[in-house]
Amino acid sequence: MLNLRKQEKEHSFTHESASALSLSPLDKTETAIIPLQQGSLAATDAQVEETEPTRLTRALDFLVRYPKLSVVFTACAVATLSLGTWVGALFFENKVLKHQINQRQQAAKVESAEEIKSRIDEAKTQMSQLQNQMEAQQTDVILTEQASLAGENARLLQDLNQLSKPQFGAPLVLLEAASVKFAANPANKDQATTIDVPFNYALFTVVMQPTPALTEKGFQSYFVELLNPKGKGVAWSEKLLKATTPSIPLTFARRAITAGKYQLKLYGLVGKKKEFVEQYDLQVNYLSDPALKPAKKAVKKK
Repeated sequence: MLNLRKQEKEHSFTHESASALSLSPLDKTETAIIPLQQGSLAATDAQVEETEPTRLTRALDFLVRYPKLSVVFTACAVATLSLGTWVGALFFENKVLKHQINQRQQAAKVESAEEIKSRIDEAKTQMSQLQNQMEAQQTDVILTEQASLAGENARLLQDLNQLSKPQFGAPLVLLEAASVKFAANPANKDQATTIDVPFNYALFTVVMQPTPALTEKGFQSYFVELLNPKGKGVAWSEKLLKATTPSIPLTFARRAITAGKYQLKLYGLVGKKKEFVEQYDLQVNYLSDPALKPAKKAVKKK
């Protein structure tokens, strides 16, 4: 449109120039006015250009002509603005949450470090207490063992002194077989032979008397078992060669067996086989030192 107006102006200007050239020489005043007319044309062009519609004017004109599209564009603009506001709010909230998470993580690290340190200190304290208890227990055990060993050494020295000296008047008892005693007195349930060992003797001897069955078979060697009180396990056993006499003597040390009721079982050996021969019952009593007995309290007369 602007180009069309410029072409019309140029056409009119050309027409005016041609008419001016056709004038007579006497009309010089009119030809001198031509530059002024060109300047006015330039001013007119500027005014025409200034009156052209701007972008805002075009947009408003478009909205007036198309109201439905204007509503759609307005809604889109509002939605875009709202979306931008929401995205900005989310970004700000995300930043705040990250800051809070960082603060909580730092606080958790500090708390966990303090908790671990406190646990380590508590474990060290418990270890120290346990070590002190173990040292105290070990000390008590060592002292107890030392006292026990000292007492045992004293008893061993006493036994050694007694064993190294002749045992004058050491207890000796003859044991009859249980079958012989039962045949002599079936009503007596306790067939054990009792031996009382004084406090100052370390040895005592029992002699197992032979029976007809023992002498008739003529075993070359024997096997003897000493059963614990009430027959609970074997306390001692040994293979014995045949003695020059039919009797079989056995000497026991005081410290080897405790007081109580024992059973001696005698086996005859035929090669590697054992054949039961007789049983001997024995009751061992250890007498205490009379000097160590507490004095009896005198009874007050009323």
